[in-house]
Formats: sequence, structure tokens, C-alpha cells
Amino acid sequence: MKRKLPKQPEAAREAAYLHPNQERFLECRAAFAPARGILYEDPGFLASLDAKLDRLLARRRFLSLDVFDTLLNRQNESELSRFVEIGREFARYLNDTAEPARVVEPIDGFFARWMGTRITYARRPKVSGCREGSLAEIHAIAAAMLLGRPEARAVRAFGEIELEVEARHLSVSQFWLERMKRHRDNGGTCILVTDMYMHESDVWKLLEKLAFPTDLVERIFSSADRIVSKKSGRIFGLIERELTAAPEDFLHVGDNFLSDYVRARQAGWEALHLPVPDCELAQRAADHDETAAWLLEEYGYRTEIVCPYRNLARAGSETGPVAGERA
Repeated sequence: MKRKLPKQPEAAREAAYLHPNQERFLECRAAFAPARGILYEDPGFLASLDAKLDRLLARRRFLSLDVFDTLLNRQNESELSRFVEIGREFARYLNDTAEPARVVEPIDGFFARWMGTRITYARRPKVSGCREGSLAEIHAIAAAMLLGRPEARAVRAFGEIELEVEARHLSVSQFWLERMKRHRDNGGTCILVTDMYMHESDVWKLLEKLAFPTDLVERIFSSADRIVSKKSGRIFGLIERELTAAPEDFLHVGDNFLSDYVRARQAGWEALHLPVPDCELAQRAADHDETAAWLLEEYGYRTEIVCPYRNLARAGSETGPVAGERA
């Protein structure tokens, strides 16, 4: 006769079965969720995630979070569509204020933004074998293409425009906001680490635009400034040195399996991988295809920007500057 187990509420039952060795349990829940909004309203998932975080953060000083698609959730437009929107806003600004030699068309703005990305990745010097772009340089190149010179006022305006467009397509994760508050209240420190062409100063400005309480964040580390990255694994040691800390002092959380989980673990950090659901990656891929088809039909332009979600690879999205989404 089988012994009957006592019934437990669903949330308590899931938390109870979250054994430390079940590394892929939460990741699979996240990957196959119908949407992040639904996932983070599920009491069972939240109880399991809280239980695991309590265990992983025990005696650890630093909670390290990836920025995009972890602390800040993207809507499911593709990067290609964001470039088109940013280019349209660049053109509108120049036609309204800069008196260019000719009318700047939206496609001109898009192409200048994209070429700025290609050029900055090609020309910035490598550091320890790593290469990263610079948003400030992207805007200087775009201004030079559209105005014939990198006019300082236009470069500053492009920076503001880009952050405004980004903010329209981002939302703060309330779960991680509350978890950061709890970690700080328990005496811990929160940092952000991103592989991104946005500089640390850009990320601070973006957080302010989203009304995020920036006092929760002690430091921001971006590969745009450091060149070395999570993907290479080299940024983790740099962070340890700057914060005078040891690998065992850190828990890092992010959506990219290679950059946020594998490389962090190889560096001696504890790590947790919480991917974007496959269904949302599929929406981004579909949006990329729709925008690419529109560019071809409307302008005869076949985009070189490759969609990183074509095969919905769970390894993550950091496939280089031509491929789109950054961590």
C-alpha cells in the first residue's frame, strides 16, 4: 500500500521540490512559458524562484543582474524595427532643426544608424581579444553621414532620441525591483552588468527615464566602456578587482545561457539563467521578417541585419554586432 503524501498548496509544493541540483527546472519553466507576464504572475513559479534566490544569495554580498530582458523587459519588436524607428526620429529631428543640405528621409536615418553600428564594431580596438561598439561613436558616425560632419548638437540629440525610443519599448521588472530592495535591506549590494554598445552613462539615463530608483544600484558595468564582456568571461574578474571582492561573493542572473550563466560559473560566480520564453523570441523573429520585407518592398533595400532568433536557440542571443539583440 502506497503511503499518501500530505497535500500542500501548489506554491509550497513547487518550492519544496526545488532541489539545489535541479539547475534547469526554473529555466525550462521560463523557456516554455506562454509569456513573461503570465509567468511572473504564477504563484508557484514565484515561490520556486524566491526559494532558489534565498539559497543562492545566502552569504553573498552582490546581486548582479543583466540589464536587457532581465531587469528591463523588452517588448517583442525586433532590433531591426527599433533601428527603423530610431532612424525615422533622427530624420525628423534633422529636418526640423538642423537645416540639412537636403531633406533627410527616414530610410536615410535608418541606414546611417545601422552603418554607425557596423563601423564602430570594425574600428574600435580590441582589448584582450574582445571588441565592442560605442553608442556615442554610432551617433557621431550617423551625424557625419547625414550632415557631412559629426555636428555636436546633432550627436547629443541622437543620443537623447535613442534613449527615448528604447524607453518606449522597455518596462521595469517589478519582480527584480522588489528583489533588489530586499537584498539591499538585508545589507547586500546590487550591480548591473551588460554586454551592450550603450555606455554606463547611457544605462543610468535610461533607468532614470523609466523612473527606476537608481539608488538601488551601486555600479553599472558595460562592455561599451570596458570592451571586455560577459560573453568572453573577462569582465567578471575586472568587476571583482574593482569591487575588492571574491568570486564567491556574487550571484549573477541573466537571460543569455552562455554569457550570463556558463561564463559566470566558469569565473567562479554563482549564476541563474532565466531565458526569454521561446514564444516571445518567435514574435521577435516574425517582426524582423515583416520589417525586412517592408524595407525590401518599399526601398529595395535587403537588410544585412541577421535575425538572431531564427532557430530559437536556447544558447542565447549574443551572436555579434550584425545579429541584433544584446544582453
